[in-house]
Amino acid sequence: MPKVANHRPIYDVNTRWNSTLDIIEQFLELEEEYKVFVKSHPQVHYLYLNDSKVVALHQLAHVLRPFRAHTLTVSKTMPSVARSLEIY
Repeated sequence: MPKVANHRPIYDVNTRWNSTLDIIEQFLELEEEYKVFVKSHPQVHYLYLNDSKVVALHQLAHVLRPFRAHTLTVSKTMPSVARSLEIY
């Protein structure tokens, strides 16, 4: 599967919506390769996502994208907690 040869799962922190969005978008980008892999490896068949779950991921990505855009905009103008220590 050449499309996935140089991909590693994206993971930062499971409580950040940006990380969740990154993981969902990576799955949606590689969905066909994922299906081929799961179908060719019976030991992970339980990981197969049916169509309704994939639709839910598309919907969740649609909801989370504005949050990522807003977070990135705010991050440019306001320091993070870690960077705020430098100010004090």
